[in-house]
Amino acid sequence: QDLQPDGYWVGTEYASDTDVAWFFNTYNGAQGSGLKGNLAYAIAVRPGDVTVVPEPISSILFVTGERF
Repeated sequence: QDLQPDGYWVGTEYASDTDVAWFFNTYNGAQGSGLKGNLAYAIAVRPGDVTVVPEPISSILFVTGERF
């Protein structure tokens, strides 16, 4: 909710250069790496904040074996 259509830091450093980190762009789905000094958004997430919640219709289709 309230995500900006822009780049967000993933929080993982680029292995071969610690001045660089990975990012994800919510506007166009692009993924890449950029200098840590570049401006980008971040989302604070703590362990337990994120859970997998299946969509009800997807679960029903999976259980019934329906195909489209």
